[in-house]
Amino acid sequence: MYQQAMLYRLVSLGTGAIRACDSDEVLMGILAARAFIETVSVFQDFISRIERHLDREDLEEIDGLVMGKTFSTRDAEAVRENPRFRSTNVLTSIEALDRIFPGVLRHYNLLSERCHPNTMGHHQFFATTDRITRTVTFSEKKRIRPERASAMAGVMLAIFAEQLMDKLDGLIARTADLQHSINPVAQGK
Repeated sequence: MYQQAMLYRLVSLGTGAIRACDSDEVLMGILAARAFIETVSVFQDFISRIERHLDREDLEEIDGLVMGKTFSTRDAEAVRENPRFRSTNVLTSIEALDRIFPGVLRHYNLLSERCHPNTMGHHQFFATTDRITRTVTFSEKKRIRPERASAMAGVMLAIFAEQLMDKLDGLIARTADLQHSINPVAQGK
């Protein structure tokens, strides 16, 4: 269930980023690309942890991890009610992904600068200052080409995400085999 939810999220974010950039809605493309990187990094962390628990044949930890990731939240009230569902800060997962793909964290931070309402996200994104006439003009089209490339670079992690999905298929089969070896399901009589 978690794998399918993540797959749908990845496809939605990836296609959303591409469609937004293709229609010159580059800020929306950057927002989607940034979320895409976050999702890949959280999914990579999940896979790594599943592998470790499988190597120790710890089905209880696998179950806890799957439940924790499926229902994770930052909502304070929900966390108070069920602390095991407290989600990890996404930067922790992005930093881990950066060890696999050096530069991912830097790129994520650059995209974040465009997403936030600071100079990179408003003035430099939309405004052009003419210092001679001392006028400022605004345009949604100012930085389309370089920003589109930045968004698409984040979505290139789709290749890695596909590999993660394939890897998880194998880990699911290993988990099922382990469960069966510990507690065999009786075959039909």
